[in-house]
Amino acid sequence: MDDDINKLWGRKRQSKEEFESARPGDHLHTPFQCDVCVFRRLRKADPSPSNSMDDLLLRFIRRANLDAFWSRASSTVANNRRNVKGTIEGMKRFGLPGPFYDPGPSPPYDSFGYEVAIAILNESTKPGKYCDTHKQWESIRKVKSAIASFEKVSTNDLFGGASLISDDKGWVQRFQGGGTGSYWYQRFTAGCKSRMGSDVRPNFALSINLLKRLLMGIDQKIKQSKDDFNQAASWTICGAFIAIAYALSLRGAEGFLLEIKHLEEFKNTKGDLLWFPLIGKLKNGEGAVVHYLRSVKITGRSKIDIQKWRDRLLIVHRLAGRKEGPAICDSDGHLLTSIEINKQMWIVLEELFEVSRDDFPEGVRSKEDIRTYIQNNRTFRKSSDTQAISGKVPQSDIDAVNRWSTKERAKGKAPTESLRLRYAQQELLDACFRRYGKGL
Repeated sequence: MDDDINKLWGRKRQSKEEFESARPGDHLHTPFQCDVCVFRRLRKADPSPSNSMDDLLLRFIRRANLDAFWSRASSTVANNRRNVKGTIEGMKRFGLPGPFYDPGPSPPYDSFGYEVAIAILNESTKPGKYCDTHKQWESIRKVKSAIASFEKVSTNDLFGGASLISDDKGWVQRFQGGGTGSYWYQRFTAGCKSRMGSDVRPNFALSINLLKRLLMGIDQKIKQSKDDFNQAASWTICGAFIAIAYALSLRGAEGFLLEIKHLEEFKNTKGDLLWFPLIGKLKNGEGAVVHYLRSVKITGRSKIDIQKWRDRLLIVHRLAGRKEGPAICDSDGHLLTSIEINKQMWIVLEELFEVSRDDFPEGVRSKEDIRTYIQNNRTFRKSSDTQAISGKVPQSDIDAVNRWSTKERAKGKAPTESLRLRYAQQELLDACFRRYGKGL
């Protein structure tokens, strides 16, 4: 049945044979060492037929070689092989063999980076977040990053202190030895990533109705916890986090940058906007920087009372005797983790799911889906931006509200934003924040 479907789709669907064997002409695209030769370079000995460890290593070497070959599409390999063959045939009229030659023997050590590849393949066999049989590429690539970092600090560097410097821009590029820098390894990573695919499960946005019901559910949890201050405070902080993250279009990590002292300092509103200073560290050595974001007191279309949640948050910290530190914190004043906010949010959402599923996104069909697709990392930014677009908020206003996170990602370089936004003074963009809040 699968073969019949593949025939209908032609080349657009992956066949069972892909990534399982080499193709004629693969060696013309990708450097190649046979399995036994690689084994000898890694172990300095011949493999033993009766040794299970040797057999396992040979299997991983074969998998790495096939992944490197399959970094190119079959059509690309076939066309390249045909071109090489045609060139050789054409050069016979001149009595020449053609401009292709034996690349010669490889060095006696692992110059290709097979050991790095095997480490990555081994990591992929461990249970992952979404699958018990393997991890995804985005998880296993961290092994490569760790090895590459080590290679950069190695004192046994063939290139010493040599570097490439661009005089006009001041950029510096340094040479790096080690397996992660080889051409074969780049081909391996491309093929491995292509073979494994990607199981992406993005966070969903919440409708206005579901967001309001979520905050109402948290309100109920606060009332039920009136005799337990720590419990009531915990629910209050969770509700404030959600309301503020939605109003300011914050990702989860950004929402945790709210600081008690600065919130108190700016508690008296300037005009009709609430001020929410976030403490963020730009990656250019300047230390912590305060980002002054603003919000309307009550969002325009969703009618969420942001001021009420902000004031509740401050009251909790005053009663706890906290004058500074993270505003999104536990009972001891320590910064909360993203998972703790998620756990509280999921409790309420799962209760709402039992009552009515109609308000939930189409892809959420079970309580397990709630925990997979609704998380503070992206859900509230997506919810906010979705409602802003639906409310016909100009793109320039959306960019102005999200501008500070663009600066965070710039790593000390000029942010990739329009010149007019780059030179705008954020503290003076009240009108942008006002229009944005009214569109929510």
